Amino acid sequence: MRNSSTKRRWLLALALVATVAAAGWVGSKEQNGVVVASIARDAQSAQRVAPSQPQAAAANPAATGGAIPLERLSQRPVARNFGEMFHPRSWAPPPAPVAERAPQKPSAPPLPFRFFGRLIDDGKTVVFLDQQDEIYAAKVGDTIGPYRVEEINGTDVVLTYLPLKQRQKLPIGGIN
Repeated sequence: MRNSSTKRRWLLALALVATVAAAGWVGSKEQNGVVVASIARDAQSAQRVAPSQPQAAAANPAATGGAIPLERLSQRPVARNFGEMFHPRSWAPPPAPVAERAPQKPSAPPLPFRFFGRLIDDGKTVVFLDQQDEIYAAKVGDTIGPYRVEEINGTDVVLTYLPLKQRQKLPIGGIN
């Protein structure tokens, strides 16, 4: 068992030395900003570019054994028609709409009352109206908040919303 761990250590050390040697050999192919590529069709056309010939290498890389000058490498422009992740934003307010609507005529809010009951005494009708668990007894002419009772007939209570002078009907059903 001790023998196999020793072999393993030697193999790892040998692999480390081989890796460092290969990295050094690849790194030594760069000279004065020109990378020499050994992409050759046959062994005779593979050459190193001399440091004094960077313009010749830039003009015809195939003639110099595939050397590519690093100065010519740059990022390609990107077309922005595929959609941007972060769209430019403007904090200016949007332009005002061209044709504005005429302001709407104000209207009364919906009636806050529910019919709770009715009492007929000596020909006069009194209705009981519920507003948020508060019961009001109202007859014609009474005012409850911004509403005035105008009329009580067999099927409806007619109320006027005083700020806008608009009439509204509250259905109360028929007389039994």
